[in-house]
Amino acid sequence: MLENHPIVLLFVYGTLRYGFELNHLLRNSPFIGLGYVEGFKMYDLGGYPGCVKGDGTIWGEVYQVSEELLRKLDEVEGYSGTPDDLYERTSVTVNFDQKRKYKLSGVQMYVYRRSIDDNMSSGKETSLPIWVCLRYLITSPTLRIPTQK
Repeated sequence: MLENHPIVLLFVYGTLRYGFELNHLLRNSPFIGLGYVEGFKMYDLGGYPGCVKGDGTIWGEVYQVSEELLRKLDEVEGYSGTPDDLYERTSVTVNFDQKRKYKLSGVQMYVYRRSIDDNMSSGKETSLPIWVCLRYLITSPTLRIPTQK
């Protein structure tokens, strides 16, 4: 059955993650696991993050997507394979543990193509608190936020 429908693995780190506004596009895609990629830095570009090559580590989620869905996500992410694209889709290795024993290669990831300008109003380097942990703070069944009386 699956031989006739090529499957692609996709690493997502921002608005496509669980709990964020574009994750509904992945609702029928199997979740593979939480993992990280090395050699990238993430920047807050306003309403969405962008990753560029760098000396950092980016945490995210891996999903199994169809080629049809990948083409739709390409459109959403501004990727068409031309030099003017907002993002490029590239192949990365995703690690699933700190010792790098469990990993998958050939996973697709959207990488920001534009330069990060220090003069941009956004474009500040960001990390876990904004794009990764926020959904856990919002959706965690065990987190208890004190209320004011």
